[in-house]
Amino acid sequence: EPVGYSHAMSGPVFGVRHVLSLPLPPVRREEVLRYAGVRGNPGSEIIGLMEACIRESESIRTAHFLYVPVPVSQGTVEFQGQKYSGKTLERTLKDSRAALVFAATLGFDMDQLIRRYARTHVSRAHMFQALGAERIESFLDALNADQLPGLPENTFPGPRCSPGYGDLPLDMQRDLFDFLGCDRYLGLTLSPSLLITPSKTVTGLIALTDCPVAVACTCAQCAHPCAFRKTEVNI
Repeated sequence: EPVGYSHAMSGPVFGVRHVLSLPLPPVRREEVLRYAGVRGNPGSEIIGLMEACIRESESIRTAHFLYVPVPVSQGTVEFQGQKYSGKTLERTLKDSRAALVFAATLGFDMDQLIRRYARTHVSRAHMFQALGAERIESFLDALNADQLPGLPENTFPGPRCSPGYGDLPLDMQRDLFDFLGCDRYLGLTLSPSLLITPSKTVTGLIALTDCPVAVACTCAQCAHPCAFRKTEVNI
């Protein structure tokens, strides 16, 4: 369903909304442990807990992905009548002429598992939190342009960024939600404090590049202070 803009004959079809359900990639266990805050040798008890959580969540096999291609001009994007720029976007969209405004979610199933154990088995709930974070991030890291309608050949998803990271304002989330129609198409809700439900949801922008080896997530280079930074110290 068109939401504005015209299309570029040699590039993505700008302004067309796409809603897909796509398979999740295999679980990256080292990433689950990283999100769980485990450092060093996790031990058999933690490994056993992680494996039990992975088995219990096996029915969560897809993520829902909503996106709209938009043009990029000198590291600036515009949607909902607002122009967004800054160092984070400049770094993310470097050398890109187009980007995807997106929302990706696991839906409510992972949230239900977290709530199920939040009062009775806190460590299990914590591991499901970590597993949910790994699942949605791994999904985005594994995105392939062949899965995504509306993109030309030899186009590759590159770096991404989200509202609230670096110098991107968190209240950008409201414009992004309205522009994509997240409530209508994915059933997402945004609280007055800008928290998203369901929780295992990521929104933002993905650069489109002509480089097949573009890094999907430049976590190690991000300037945002974060306990989950991917470095040689804590991978």
